[in-house]
Amino acid sequence: MQIRVVTLPWDAQNQSFSESRLLEATSGKDVLSAQERWATIDGRDVLVLTLQLVNGAIAGAPRQYSESSEKRKAAAIEFLRKLEVQMPEDTKVAFSALRDWRTKKAQEKGSPTFVIATNRQLAEIVFRAPKSLAALKEVNGIGKNFVKNYGEEVLAFVKDLEAVEFTMPDEDEKGEEIKNDKTEKSAKAQASANGEEEQKA
Repeated sequence: MQIRVVTLPWDAQNQSFSESRLLEATSGKDVLSAQERWATIDGRDVLVLTLQLVNGAIAGAPRQYSESSEKRKAAAIEFLRKLEVQMPEDTKVAFSALRDWRTKKAQEKGSPTFVIATNRQLAEIVFRAPKSLAALKEVNGIGKNFVKNYGEEVLAFVKDLEAVEFTMPDEDEKGEEIKNDKTEKSAKAQASANGEEEQKA
């Protein structure tokens, strides 16, 4: 197992991180776990990722790796269950389609899926059902580059959906408690915003 610490500078203008360092660090390796934290280095905001890596597929990895992988898998399944139980059927279908789309994009780029978007972000997109690029940018973690590169494609997945009330799980996709002071805006507010945008159009 290898431990790699990758520092990704935050590009305030584009509201995104440079992916090159992350792709270089994970090339040809499986990511067993990833921990992230914000830091300020020389007055610049950065995202520091601590990665547990192993070469190639982890099918033959030592038992402790397999156990860790199983725990993460179980946490991810529970995280998705908490999201999907709140979704109407059409929202659930769009969520599944968006996840398939993200997998395809990640494969094309040769990057981990979370570099494109996390399950949490995709869920918030289908819950809010934004009807414009500006509304899409209101989703937590969605920046200018994502909107520029994928915005129109993503909006097509939710164009026929209505925004629904939702409660995000307090844990992330690894089962770890979310510790930040960001308040996630309600879907009702998003629905109101969508209505105002439609009236202006």
